[in-house]
Amino acid sequence: ETYGGKWDAEVLEYAEYMEIDPVDDEAIMWIAEDLREAQLPVGWVKQRDPSGGLYFFNETTHESMLKHPQDLQYRQLIDEFKLERAMTGAPASLLPEYVLHMLLVPDRSAESVPVLRGSCLQHDASTTFFPLSREPEGDDFACVVAHNCCSRSTLYVADEAAGEGEREMSALIVREPYPGAKYASVDVVLPMPRADGTAVGVPVKRRVGTLLSQYEAKHKGSLVVLCGQLRADSRALELTLSLPSRPGAASSNGAYMMHLRQPAGGADMELRYRDRVSPVQAMHVALALSRWWSMRQPARGLA
Repeated sequence: ETYGGKWDAEVLEYAEYMEIDPVDDEAIMWIAEDLREAQLPVGWVKQRDPSGGLYFFNETTHESMLKHPQDLQYRQLIDEFKLERAMTGAPASLLPEYVLHMLLVPDRSAESVPVLRGSCLQHDASTTFFPLSREPEGDDFACVVAHNCCSRSTLYVADEAAGEGEREMSALIVREPYPGAKYASVDVVLPMPRADGTAVGVPVKRRVGTLLSQYEAKHKGSLVVLCGQLRADSRALELTLSLPSRPGAASSNGAYMMHLRQPAGGADMELRYRDRVSPVQAMHVALALSRWWSMRQPARGLA
């Protein structure tokens, strides 16, 4: 059974569950398709009750529930799309299809992910440096430069190919609605990758924040912007970063690009990210946000 020859009954079932109207919200039916194809968290499986209704069962804890384990993540995508449509009358702009494919399709083995180390150096009241090194070499090859209590930061990597200068690989902005708020919007700005998927960065001679300047000047044609809302309370700091809404896009394995969680008072951080976000870019986000939160909650010891 299909709806107008476009979607089968199971996709429509997920659309109904997410309160997506196949007619009025056709541009975001890809979210229902993604939700059907999304890999469930470890331990969770899909089940059907005797009447055919869908529910989710955790084989480890024996918990069952009607809500999809990734419900919040996908509802946030829907809310972002509907908010932008209400404000502009149109959905978010599309990224080139080859970029979407590269960002969402893994191609790197776990063995190739390096071990990175970062340290925090306070330069002055407004600037913090995070030199990054790779093991086992141990030499610094990159540096995160953060300003305004880490609410703005940029990742610089040595331009080994050119033999001089650096490349800006990512930039991050944190915006609080008011001082002391327990949530904030986060935008991570990445340079557009090459057609073969290589992240090459923007060559620079000086650390002037080129990516942030392009982003704030609305020159987004050469950028990939990941958006999300950071939530922080007495228990944890948590953030999910997603690609912009993609009207009419084909099904993929989920639209989120990165998820970060750090328990309050703990030194460990859980960081998950898609293959096309490089380890050093993910390290940038983790360092900057952890430092940003610890500077607002010094008594909780997040660092």
